[in-house]
Amino acid sequence: MLREALPEIVTGSVPGPKAAELLKRRDAAIPKAMCGTTYPICMGRGEGAMLEDVDGNRFLDWIGGVGVLNIGYSNPEVVEAVKAQADKYFHGIFNVYVHEGYVKLAEMFDETLPCRGEKMKTYFANSGAEADENAIKIAKAYTGRNNIICFSGAFHGRTNLTMALTAKKAYALGMGPFPAGIYRAEFPYLYRAPKGYTEEEAIDYYIEKFLKLFDLFVGDSLDLHGKPGRVGKISVAEFLCCFRHTSVLCRCHLSVYSDHPCRKFIGSPVI
Repeated sequence: MLREALPEIVTGSVPGPKAAELLKRRDAAIPKAMCGTTYPICMGRGEGAMLEDVDGNRFLDWIGGVGVLNIGYSNPEVVEAVKAQADKYFHGIFNVYVHEGYVKLAEMFDETLPCRGEKMKTYFANSGAEADENAIKIAKAYTGRNNIICFSGAFHGRTNLTMALTAKKAYALGMGPFPAGIYRAEFPYLYRAPKGYTEEEAIDYYIEKFLKLFDLFVGDSLDLHGKPGRVGKISVAEFLCCFRHTSVLCRCHLSVYSDHPCRKFIGSPVI
């Protein structure tokens, strides 16, 4: 079985003759932006983590559909589910025709996602960029706020808004104008901290950099709620606490924040 095989190049070099011919056809038929040369591999079939190209060369696939094939190629359970669904129908636009699969999957997410609140609702997007754009629309509609904070080094997509959010500007050259109200904070990446800083010094450094963003551009607090009956603003400290709690900042030292006027709502991380 391919899923149990080892990587092997049988054509001497890659691409082999069949793949080379397919790559020529690709270059003639498809826009240049989609015709990269980093991986001259043309898929023939895949099982588990193994991929075999059209010439029979076998590769251990570290791409995995950019993270979406986390159960591998041709998982038997998924294959059977696809076959069963194909016998019924391929597609029906959900806001016109309701189908149970959409509802059932949404229910599963609603029951398992670690989100704040007792009642969850889920909708599905076609891509990461579409999900980002709609998340921002929902946040703006709910909070009444117009500005967005993103981080250095982040990739969000290639639509107009997500190009503006994405740190790498090679994707955005000549594509403007872009939406206003986007502010970029330095991501607290300890590996790239200023040379010679201890971990504690690096954390303090990133905190101060983040606070300056609020002091100079955004304001001293970030409105994430705006809901009657609750404090409508989340302090910078609470935001940082949540960010540390859920990401790479390792631990939360609340004493660091205690002298800032906007730090009076320190408590459980809330986003």
